[in-house]
Amino acid sequence: MQGVYQGTSLTNTIGLTESKLSANATIRSFSVQAGKRLWDVIDIYGAYAYEHIDVTSSYTYVLPHETQVQLGLLPLDPPGGKSEPTPERPGDTKPQTSTVLAEDLNHKFIFGFSANYGPVRAALDVNIGNFNIVTFALAYTFNEPE
Repeated sequence: MQGVYQGTSLTNTIGLTESKLSANATIRSFSVQAGKRLWDVIDIYGAYAYEHIDVTSSYTYVLPHETQVQLGLLPLDPPGGKSEPTPERPGDTKPQTSTVLAEDLNHKFIFGFSANYGPVRAALDVNIGNFNIVTFALAYTFNEPE
């Protein structure tokens, strides 16, 4: 049996507009595994896993300077420079925020077997869930203890 919880966050200021990016993610997973050894050379195993990811991102920004001038929110730029806000034309004073929520849930079933012959082990398993995966592994053990 295994349980996992992981959280992460990211904040960043982007570009000339100094837009703010904030993202938070949580990942939860729970699984139960079982296996059986047969004839001292073959292992069969299976598992069930519940996986959930949740990401919330927000992006806070003001309109670019050029757009504010075009909309009349800022005065026209003087030759060779950028205009400054005035009481009559203060610019974009209400930052906008866009929020994105992304979430995914997966129920996964895993079935497989491995076989060993001396120092060589081969394994094959199948993961069945939102997307299916087939895995094959081959291993060789050097200096195997007697």
